Amino acid sequence: MSRIEEALARASRERKADDASAGAGVASGFSPAVSAPPGGTLRPAPAARSVTLDPKLIAASGFDNPVSEEYRKVKEKLVSLARQKGMNLFMVTSSVMGEGKTLVSANLAICLAQEYDNTVLYIDADLRAPCGHELFGVDASPGLSDCLMDGVPLHEALVPTGVGRLSFLPAGRQLANPGELFASSMMRDMLLEMKRRYADRYIIVDTAPVLPFAETRVLSRMVDGVLLVARENLATISGLGRTQEAIEGANVLGVIYNDASHPAWPSFPGYGNRYGGNRYGYGNHRSGRSGAE
Repeated sequence: MSRIEEALARASRERKADDASAGAGVASGFSPAVSAPPGGTLRPAPAARSVTLDPKLIAASGFDNPVSEEYRKVKEKLVSLARQKGMNLFMVTSSVMGEGKTLVSANLAICLAQEYDNTVLYIDADLRAPCGHELFGVDASPGLSDCLMDGVPLHEALVPTGVGRLSFLPAGRQLANPGELFASSMMRDMLLEMKRRYADRYIIVDTAPVLPFAETRVLSRMVDGVLLVARENLATISGLGRTQEAIEGANVLGVIYNDASHPAWPSFPGYGNRYGGNRYGYGNHRSGRSGAE
């Protein structure tokens, strides 16, 4: 058993003990807002984290922006596919760093949540260089890694965003090598639990890029579908080809052409026709290379 697996097993045992202790507390008259972690010391329920949306989350700013409209076009295609195929768990990634996957995935989650009957969960699963929390103006922890490694209850890590019924699960503390964690049965079980408990919920998972890191390849086979973000002047045909080879076996739904410099779609033979022959770009929505990509 690896050290990661040992840590996960220990966290599972501690969480079960925590649940048993909390249950006993309620039965004996403790406030439900107070939980008892292993060791017996009571701790108050965590304060709600306030959200401040970054202006780059342009989909939240209104419906009269042409860039927002491009996000909504992608959203409509995704919803159509989801309804046809019974899918609700999607991963957004890219070939390399700096292609804008976090910005695209967060805006896509917002567009999904703006439909009044959609419940949406946006997960920052880029544990090497998380930046989704910067877009929502919250701390990165507690988050995904804290839930998996330390047994933090999921409801303590989820952040209501105030945008429709959109909740955000930050990445948690950074990990230098999250490969074993993502390959664990605990990660798979958590995703399946999220997917199956709320059948009417869309789940958008933002991950590290495919080519430099191994964990994204593992995750790509746990989700219903994969969206690749390709940034103009950064993505290459060969790079996208190697990316598709790396995640062979995953259900790649299409490529979102990001940061396009011209409203007419540039020639990108071989890619972008998975949504019925259209290609997508985001006009002059240039986010820069610093902060959230």
